[in-house]
Amino acid sequence: MRSFSLLVLMVAGAMAADPTDPAGAERLIQINDAHWVEREASRFAAALGQDPVPVRRRIAERLYRSRDLNGIDTLRPALLWWRTDSGPLTALIPLKDRRIFCDGFGVDQPPMVRVGEREGTVVYTQNLPSGLREYRLLAVEDVAVIARSVDEVHRLVPRIPNLLVTDPALPALRMVVRGPALREALTIPPWLPLPRLPASALDPRPALKALGDWVAQESLYLSVDVRAVNTTHARLTLQLKAKPDSELASWITSQQHQATRIAGLVEKPTTALVATARINWNGRLDSLSDHLGASQRATVPGVWSPAVEESWRQVWRLADRIGEMAMAIDETPDGGYVTTSICEQPRATEQVTHLNALATGATGDAGRSGEISGTPVMVRMVNGRTEATAAGARHIIAVTAAGSAAATAADNAVQLAISAAQVVPPRGTPGILVIRADIGRLVRLLPGANRENEIPPAPMVGLLTVRPGNVLQFEVTVPLEPAALALSRLPHGWW
Repeated sequence: MRSFSLLVLMVAGAMAADPTDPAGAERLIQINDAHWVEREASRFAAALGQDPVPVRRRIAERLYRSRDLNGIDTLRPALLWWRTDSGPLTALIPLKDRRIFCDGFGVDQPPMVRVGEREGTVVYTQNLPSGLREYRLLAVEDVAVIARSVDEVHRLVPRIPNLLVTDPALPALRMVVRGPALREALTIPPWLPLPRLPASALDPRPALKALGDWVAQESLYLSVDVRAVNTTHARLTLQLKAKPDSELASWITSQQHQATRIAGLVEKPTTALVATARINWNGRLDSLSDHLGASQRATVPGVWSPAVEESWRQVWRLADRIGEMAMAIDETPDGGYVTTSICEQPRATEQVTHLNALATGATGDAGRSGEISGTPVMVRMVNGRTEATAAGARHIIAVTAAGSAAATAADNAVQLAISAAQVVPPRGTPGILVIRADIGRLVRLLPGANRENEIPPAPMVGLLTVRPGNVLQFEVTVPLEPAALALSRLPHGWW
């Protein structure tokens, strides 16, 4: 069939020997509808109150390695790939004006500099620490063919009809990473704020880095698709494909899609975000704790005593037994927020005891422990907020609040523990993880947000599922214009 899937090519085993073949490339960008990407990005920027011209320039730079879009035919598909993460670029880019494109092409780090023409091709050079890299560009039937040599360029020409396929079923934009590039993609950026876990005891970044490295080692590729759902919504789809017979593949196939039973306990009319999850750990969480613990110990050598080590191991061992989980963030009347979480745990009291011991050993703060209505509850201060953790018969509940809501955090946690004992039927969309959020409400909770006028609702839905072929898929659907209008209430420093 002529409509051939580049994503299938990406799974085709080891690096292809032919440098003109995208199969096995560590990075790939497949552009199928740049016109839609440009239009929606410009509309989004305008709704944010920003000039759309720089947005179009960034699209040209990131997707096409060009100074602007003026010489590019955005109504036709394009394809760019890199054999290794830092290796040479190969590209097929449709042209609207050859001269304008050749003058603007070469935006990279370091830049590709046009130095002349030889053998019927435009020559660019890139001055890298490893030496000077040369590229050749040949325009064939309004397509710019870019590769390392004249030979590679001519070998690419007959492949253009198979590599550049117009197919409405394809996403507007697809990006694929594998190998070292995948490890980099799974790295938590240093600027992203993360809560310290548990109970502000430890920095989670070393553990998350170790987890990301393990996932990258167990995976074949990560793909990101962007497509239109309708005239108002866009969908972002991430797919992580595990290596055959790997531990990650075994874990993925063991997961089941189930509707939630406990989301209704934490979701309210004031909820800005609610997330539910049911994950079958199958003993892997306990075994993974050894690897994560080694990374964690290295960051706090003076704190990591034998007692903290034992608490760490017990917390992870019991975490393997956790069933369904739910978490909600709610706005409070004084402009603050409350975070409420609940998880099924048959040994809830024991788990809370070990969490308290871990937090106490790592911080020196024992908090306050007691009972309310016969329910064990632990209260401590976490980054200036009150955190109350209650142990029900089969559930652990944590309520974190500041301001006026802090005084009732413990009572609310205990009340949820009592309510959780009642059996309710499942409801909602089945999945491993389901996230529902109102971007407008979330914006109101951020520092500096303009709350003087009503922020319009912008409901967003995210769903994590298992797909055939050892694939873990996360899809999030976003209403573009309402989301932009909500985000426009943030101060300019956010952008």
